[in-house]
Amino acid sequence: MSYQINSGKDKNSIDRIICSFCFYIGILLLNGIWNFLPSFIGAIFFLVLTCVFHYKEFRYFQVNTITVCVFYCLLLSVIPMVSYDKAMIAATFQELVKYYALFFVILIATFLPFGPLSQSKKSKVLYSFVLSFLFVGWLFSVIQGVSNERISGFLANPNNFALTALLLFFLVDLKNSSIMTWVVTHVLVLLMIYVSQTSGAILGYVAGVAYYLINIKKQKMFVIISFLLLSLFVCVIVFNFDHSPINPIASTLKKISVLKENYGKVMSGKSVDYYSSIIKQNGDYTSALWRFSHWTTILKFYFNSTFDKILFGYGIGSTDVFFGTKAHNDYLRLLFEGGIVSFLFNVLIWGLLYNQMKVHSRWIVVSIAVFSITENNYDHFLAMSLLVFYMVGNRDCKKVRMTNAYG
Repeated sequence: MSYQINSGKDKNSIDRIICSFCFYIGILLLNGIWNFLPSFIGAIFFLVLTCVFHYKEFRYFQVNTITVCVFYCLLLSVIPMVSYDKAMIAATFQELVKYYALFFVILIATFLPFGPLSQSKKSKVLYSFVLSFLFVGWLFSVIQGVSNERISGFLANPNNFALTALLLFFLVDLKNSSIMTWVVTHVLVLLMIYVSQTSGAILGYVAGVAYYLINIKKQKMFVIISFLLLSLFVCVIVFNFDHSPINPIASTLKKISVLKENYGKVMSGKSVDYYSSIIKQNGDYTSALWRFSHWTTILKFYFNSTFDKILFGYGIGSTDVFFGTKAHNDYLRLLFEGGIVSFLFNVLIWGLLYNQMKVHSRWIVVSIAVFSITENNYDHFLAMSLLVFYMVGNRDCKKVRMTNAYG
């Protein structure tokens, strides 16, 4: 299979992928306004369109390291289901479908001939669709008078809102875009993170920019602009809005402080008085503490399990059943639900996709990887699908050929 990224076939493939994503987001936008369809309908249309547009390319399918790992991930997810009853199957069915759908996207993306999505002129259209989805959702939240200061728009929660905002970076060509385009995109994303009040997104963004500053010595103007924007954002939030109820930086620091105060109690298994902490801090800054306590509970449960459960997990979607909510940590969730074997195959898949990428494109992947330590991003089908196409589209041809040769 050819991995040339400038061929006519390649550009047509990019355009078709972008059209599929535009259609998907269009459905999500209309559904957010009128609420006439379940959200997964858009994902189904996206998969169908992708298959219809690219059915001729299916003949390029190759058996390599990534495809083998995907096969094992899908196969291993069936093992815990042997012990399921009807109630368990019903409770986990939707999460299992999303899990399978994401790996199907990985399979499709890895053998299609296409380059960076940002190289297509239609990337501006998709950029506009993502931005419109976020802005209209934000506007609806404001008009309807959200009771929570954090804004989620049409999405399930503010964390999903911040993750969707990060997708804008996938659609801007780092080398060919103007400095102004990058400045505007950074400002827009930071604004969305600000209104979402998501600490994980803040830490992820900082980690991504830090990665870029450390690893990329070219693109000096971009480095300077990024650093100045980040510094300006932090200064404005910390100094001008220090007494504001919507202060993500101050809020994040308070969450860390509350966690430090109660760390010993959590590790010793003692109960934590969340209400007292809320009264003491004059606000609810217990999310980091709750997450840490939740992670500890899941890990203790997992490592006290039988050997087969440690190996193969409790099944995709089982975290909600056993603990009433997701893990709020994608790595821990994969470990509990898929076991150590499936977890390692997942890490290998994403590690290979990351390793095949061009270095200058990796920084936003680092941001999302750090963000996923504190959130449930893995089942956000829109974001994860676009992430897959971004990573595959920005691959280094030499590294791909080397992986296939050894795979």
